Amino acid sequence: MTRSSRPQYLDDFLAPGRKAPGLGKIIKVLVGTEVIFFLVLGLSASLFAINGQKTIFASDTPTGTILEFAAFAMIIVLFHALVRFIHGRGIETMMGPFRACWNNYKRAFLYVALLSLILSLLPPFVPQSEIAHTRPFPTWLFFALLAIPAVTIQAATEEIIYRGYLMQQFASYRSEKWIWMGLPSIIFGVAHYFNGIGITDGVLLAIWATLLGLCCADLTVRSGNLGAAIGLHAVNNLYALLYIGIENWEKSGLARHLLHYIEPAQFESN
Repeated sequence: MTRSSRPQYLDDFLAPGRKAPGLGKIIKVLVGTEVIFFLVLGLSASLFAINGQKTIFASDTPTGTILEFAAFAMIIVLFHALVRFIHGRGIETMMGPFRACWNNYKRAFLYVALLSLILSLLPPFVPQSEIAHTRPFPTWLFFALLAIPAVTIQAATEEIIYRGYLMQQFASYRSEKWIWMGLPSIIFGVAHYFNGIGITDGVLLAIWATLLGLCCADLTVRSGNLGAAIGLHAVNNLYALLYIGIENWEKSGLARHLLHYIEPAQFESN
């Protein structure tokens, strides 16, 4: 897709990337972003354990899981400062028109949430013998509602970085659609490899994240803003958090059903 053949709304969305193009600038921002993630998530992890002992903010508690995702607010603030320093523009140029973004977010969130709810009610069901604990519904629902804004912040942060910044900057560098849609999705997938436990789990996570990234990129291209991509991304993450978790594992604090604990090393060997 060349610039001349793009719909006007899409060209308007991609245009900010032409303000200060350059592959070197992209590399600087990517390196700086990794440093920001390392510092912020490392700092927030210090809340979860002190001298090796879990605190009330441990990430297998509802409060800890929510705070871990809310910490992405600090990441996006620092990312905004980084991009303004290198490119002279901020995250407001990466999202598209605010009203359209907000409306698309709400629609996508609602539709994907309804689909996820239907899928969770369909077989195959988790055998009761594998469930160690089921959280009381009122407690689970209370924290689930609190998690929505925190997870939306996290999803919006990643969409701004990968579908906002990277798509716009790569589009200013090369006109081929597979580059400015595909490369950010691949980078997004590779980044998620390190969230896995072992090679197999990491590869599966990377593949899933790459496919999710392509879907989010397609929604962005079709709408000219990040709203629908943020909605899809947020519900994807909420579904992973709210339905099934493993006892005492990180980010299991919001799961309705907790499976019996399994050693991560054993999980990796399987």
